[in-house]
Amino acid sequence: DSPEAVEFRKRLKAICGSARRVGLDVGFASVANEGYANSPEAIRADVRGMRGAAFPTDICTAKPEGRRYVLDNFTRLFAWAADLEPKWVMIWPYDSGGCGCGQCQPWGHGGYLRCAEPLANLARRKFPGARVMLSTWFFDGEEWAGLARAFATRPDWVDYLLAEPAFLPGTPNSPPAHPSPAGLPLVGFPEITMV
Repeated sequence: DSPEAVEFRKRLKAICGSARRVGLDVGFASVANEGYANSPEAIRADVRGMRGAAFPTDICTAKPEGRRYVLDNFTRLFAWAADLEPKWVMIWPYDSGGCGCGQCQPWGHGGYLRCAEPLANLARRKFPGARVMLSTWFFDGEEWAGLARAFATRPDWVDYLLAEPAFLPGTPNSPPAHPSPAGLPLVGFPEITMV
């Protein structure tokens, strides 16, 4: 509710509204355990479990009050955005995101899935017909294997997996060399700013 956030939301709604008027779809990329700058320190994530950008305001969702905090924030955001009728919601694990506590690790198939599923279900309730993309940005081999085990049967809360290309030799976070977990469609990440 800070004046800066109110102005940012007005600008964001204007941009998204303009996109809709010219026939483009609107969607949201959301860090699964994102928090605000004034998030309570008692529920903050352990930054040692983050890859890429490490924001100390992200939340540990192993803590029940952390899960409530994240879902309450997204409930308000999604209610605000409902009239934009987003067609997709992408849930993001790292850069920023993640938590290094023992209950959240390994993040990619531990804490991340614990907070991504309720967030996906919330998005489906607030945005009827929207598709959910679960990002695997910065996943390592252990996380891909854990995701395959967690998705031994296709989950009803994920429509697509987003996978980054293996564009650098020795990249530890390449998509799997085996079929996609649960046969979910893979969407490539068209990142050009890091090459």
